[in-house]
Amino acid sequence: MQKHIISDEILVTPDITLEIIPDKPIIDKEVSFEGLFQDNLEIVHPCIEQWDISNVISLKHTFRDAHCMNANLNQWNVENVISMEGTFDGAWAFNKPLNAWKPTSVISFRKMFYRALLFNQDLNDWMSHVESRADKLTEDAFYKTFYYVRDLEQKYIKRWYSIQDNCRFKRSKN
Repeated sequence: MQKHIISDEILVTPDITLEIIPDKPIIDKEVSFEGLFQDNLEIVHPCIEQWDISNVISLKHTFRDAHCMNANLNQWNVENVISMEGTFDGAWAFNKPLNAWKPTSVISFRKMFYRALLFNQDLNDWMSHVESRADKLTEDAFYKTFYYVRDLEQKYIKRWYSIQDNCRFKRSKN
């Protein structure tokens, strides 16, 4: 059973209701949110938009198959997050801006928006952060990042493809 430590007092596991999480939990050490709200078919948490997640290192599958999730997470500080793999995979309703995010430590965007059917937000502001880490990224870091995102306008992700192509080229030269 996977466990998520939100603070010294709060331990969240997949079989415990999320109602025990306070409105603004204190996340005072490096933690993983891997699968934290996975398969949650209701509203994720009423105050999640205000959480300080600056110590979170993984958002892997955090909202996977949380079909109704559409919280505004734009003010989250994701600078220490290493993996965003599958973060919004299957979060069908999610369509909020993330342009203020600075993914400066991320090494995997794999399937991040996979099956996030309604997502249609501009992510070009991320590119300077992603490009600065291009030497640490592989082609696999972008595997199916936007598959089955039916409404996404290509102008919002045009620079992603050039970075992915550069990673592919770098890999083929090695």
